[in-house]
Amino acid sequence: MLLRTKSFYSMILFSRYWLLTLTGFILTIVLFAFPGYSQAPTADRLNQEGFSFLDNGAPSRALSTWREAEQLYRKENDTEGIIGAQLNQSLAEQALGLNSQACKTTARALYIARLVCEPQAESGLISTELAKVEPSSVNTLGIRLLGDNLGLLGNLDEATLALTFARELAQKASLQQSLTTPITFSLANIYNLSFQSALQDYLRIEERAAVERSQRLTQAVENSSKALALYASVGDSSEVVQSTKARLNTIGMLAYIQRQDIGNQPLSQSLMKPITLSAQAAYSALNLNNFDQMTVIDAIYSQLNLANSLLAIKRGNMNSSLEDSITYPDIENLIEAATSSAQQINDNRTLSLAHGTAGDLLSQIGSSDFDTSEQYSVALSLSQSIRAYDISYQWAYKLAKLSEKRGDAANAVKYYESAIASLSSVRNDLLAVSSEVRFSFRERVEPVYRDYMRLLASSEQPKLIAIERVHNSYQLAQIENFLRCGRLVSASELEEDPELVTIHVINLGDFVQVIVSQRGERYGYSMPADSLLTDARRINVNTQADSFALTAEEEIIPYTQRLYDGIIRNAVKAGLIQDKQEIAFVLDAPFQSIPMALLHDGEQYLVQTHPISQSLQMQRVRLGPSGSSALFAGLSKLAPSFSSTSSSSELNPLPETEVEATYLDTYLSASTLLDQDFTADTLGDWLTNRRFKVIHISTHGQFSSIRKETFLLAWNKPIDVDELGRLFKRAEGVDLLFLSACESAAGDSRASLGLAGLAIQSGARYAIAPLWLQDTTAGSLLVQRFYQLLATGESPAKSLQQAQVNLMSSPAYSHPYYWSTFVLAAR
Repeated sequence: MLLRTKSFYSMILFSRYWLLTLTGFILTIVLFAFPGYSQAPTADRLNQEGFSFLDNGAPSRALSTWREAEQLYRKENDTEGIIGAQLNQSLAEQALGLNSQACKTTARALYIARLVCEPQAESGLISTELAKVEPSSVNTLGIRLLGDNLGLLGNLDEATLALTFARELAQKASLQQSLTTPITFSLANIYNLSFQSALQDYLRIEERAAVERSQRLTQAVENSSKALALYASVGDSSEVVQSTKARLNTIGMLAYIQRQDIGNQPLSQSLMKPITLSAQAAYSALNLNNFDQMTVIDAIYSQLNLANSLLAIKRGNMNSSLEDSITYPDIENLIEAATSSAQQINDNRTLSLAHGTAGDLLSQIGSSDFDTSEQYSVALSLSQSIRAYDISYQWAYKLAKLSEKRGDAANAVKYYESAIASLSSVRNDLLAVSSEVRFSFRERVEPVYRDYMRLLASSEQPKLIAIERVHNSYQLAQIENFLRCGRLVSASELEEDPELVTIHVINLGDFVQVIVSQRGERYGYSMPADSLLTDARRINVNTQADSFALTAEEEIIPYTQRLYDGIIRNAVKAGLIQDKQEIAFVLDAPFQSIPMALLHDGEQYLVQTHPISQSLQMQRVRLGPSGSSALFAGLSKLAPSFSSTSSSSELNPLPETEVEATYLDTYLSASTLLDQDFTADTLGDWLTNRRFKVIHISTHGQFSSIRKETFLLAWNKPIDVDELGRLFKRAEGVDLLFLSACESAAGDSRASLGLAGLAIQSGARYAIAPLWLQDTTAGSLLVQRFYQLLATGESPAKSLQQAQVNLMSSPAYSHPYYWSTFVLAAR
C-alpha cells in the first residue's frame, strides 16, 4: 500500500518534508566525509539510489534500497554504515507516514529503548536513554532525527529534550554550520508545534475560566517567541535551503492563526504583533529562486506550503501590508510550478495536493463551482489511486460542500461517505497522523462529521441510522485523538443491548438532533439550538461554581426542565422510554459536562425514575459475580503531590477516604493502599501481581480535554492519563473503576473526554467519577450505599441510581450539589 497515511491536513503535511530531505543529504555526507571511513561500492550505489528514490517521491523504493544497504554493511561489520542505513530508513518511513515505526527505527540505530517512541513512555525515560548514546557526528544527527520523529508523534516535551541535547552535542563537537543549522531548525519546528497546541487549548477553554485561559495564552506567546527567534537565526544563516524553509515556516505561523476560528476571541497583541512582523520580514526576504536549490520533491512541498499560507493570509482580511503585497497571480504561479514538477516525476501524491490547492485558489477568488469542482475531482481521483486517505478526505469533503451548495444532495452524500470512509481508514493507524492535526482536531476533522450529520438531519426524512453511525464514529475519533491510541471498537459494530435505550444528543450548530434507539428501532426529533445551548451553559456555570451548594434549587430546575423537554419528553410521550429503564446517553459538548441525572420533568429528576449512564460507544460487559476482589487506593492526609499541580484552588486533606476504604472492604473484601503507601510504583506492583475486579481511587484529580491536565494525585506525584495507561496495562479483567474526590477542569465543556480517557486507559468496563469536587461526607455516604447494592448483584448503573436517590432523600443532602455530581461512563 503506497503512501497510506501521512497527515490529516495538506498544509501541515508540507512541513513534514522539511524535516526529511536535508537530514538525508547530510547523512550521505557524513558516511563519506569522515576520515578512515570505507564503504563497499555496492553499498555506495545503494545508498545513493535510496536518496534518488526519496528525492523523487518514491519512499517505498528508498526504504527497500536502504534495507539492502544495511545488510551489506552488516556483512562488513561496518557499524557507522549500519547506523547511517538505519537512519536513512527512518527518513523513508517518515515519508510514508509511518511515524511510529520511523521513531523506533531511529531508536534502534541509536541503541536506545524503543519505548521512548510510545505516547505512554515514562517521564524521564528520554533523558536516561540519550545519556547512553556515544557522542559522534552520526549519532548527533540521529538524535536530531529522533527529535523530529517525536515531534511528529506529538511527544513535544521529549522532542524538545532530544533536540536540545543534539544541539549541545553539536556545539561541543564544533560541527560545521551545515550540520548544526538543521538541528536549530528542527527545534524551532517543535516550539512552533507547542505554540499551536497552546493556542488550541486557549481557544477551547471558555472565557469564564479566566485564569486557565491566561495560562494557555502565556504558553502560546512563549513558544511562538522561541520558534520565531530560532527561525530568524536559521534564516540569517548561509545555508540557503534551510534559511528559505525557516522563512516559509515563519509565514506559516501567521497563516496558522488566520485559519483558526477565533470568533469573538481577539488575540492579544503580545502574540499577534511579533508573528505578524516576523512574517512580513520573512516574506520580504524570501527569494523564490531558492526553490531551484532544493530537491524536486522538497521544492514541490515548499511551493505548495507557501501557496496555502498566502491563501490563508489573504483570506484572513488582516488589512496589513503583508496581505496587500500578496497577489493571486503569484499564488497561481507557485501552484503551476509545483504541478509541473509533480508531473515530471509522476508523483500522484504531490500532484493531488497541487490540484487540491488549485481548487482552494479558485474557490477563494470566486471562480465557477464547475472549475473548482474539476480541480478537487482530479485531486480526489489521484489520492484515491494511491490510497492516500489522509488527503482524500479533504477533497471529498470540499466536493460534498460544493454539491450541497448546488442543491445536489445525492452527490453530497456520496462525497461525505467517501470522506468519512477515508477518515476511518486513517483512524486505523492514528499514530501515523500528523501531530499538528491532533492539536486542532475540532477545527479540521470535526466539521466533516458535523456537516454530514447536518445534511442527513435536514432532509425531509432524516436518515437516523446513518446519523447515529456517523455520530458513533465521531465520538470514537475524538477519544482516539485524545488518547493517541489505535482504533477502538464502535458500538455500531457490536450487538445492541435490548434492555438499554440509547439517546444521542447531537449539537449541529443551529439545531440539536436527538435520536432515541432501542431494539433496532429509532425515533428522531430536533429543536432550535439557541435556547438549549444557553440553558446547558447556564447549568455548567452553576454546577462548576464554588457557590453551587448555596444556589436555590428553584433557580436550577427551570434550566434542567427545559433540557428535559428538549431531549427526553418527546421520547417519553412516544412510549419509547419505559419506567425504570436504563438510559445511555451519547452526548456532544456542552451537554457532556452536565449530569443527565439533573434533568427534571416538572415533578421529579430523571435519576428518580431511570438508571443513567454516559456511553463511550464501545463494548458493554456485565459486572462479574459479587465477592470479586477489590483494590482501594487513596489519600486522607496532606500529600507532597498536592503542591505539584497548577490548580488555582488549595487542595485539602480527604479524611473520609479512610471511611470509604472501610466500606469497600466490608462489601467487596478490599486490599488497601493508603497515604504513603499509595504511590504510582506501588499501584503498578499491585496491579501486576494481583487481579482486581473493582478499583476505587479516592484522591484529588482532574478531567480535562487537555491531556496534560487530566491526572490523579498519588502520594508523591500526579499520575497522568498516559502513566495510568501504563500502570493498568498490567491489570486484567477490571470491571469497575471508581474515582472519588476528582473534578472537571474549569471552563472546559469537553472535560468528559478526560474521564473517558481514564476509563479506557484503565481497561475498565465501567467508570464512575464526579464532575465537580463534592462534599466529602455526602460522597462517602453515596459510596457506602453504592457498594452495598453492588455486592447484592445490582448493576453499576442501578447501584449508582439508588445510591443517588437514597442521598437525595436525606434533608441534609437533598440539594443536587451533593448527589448529582457522580456520572457513570459505560462501554
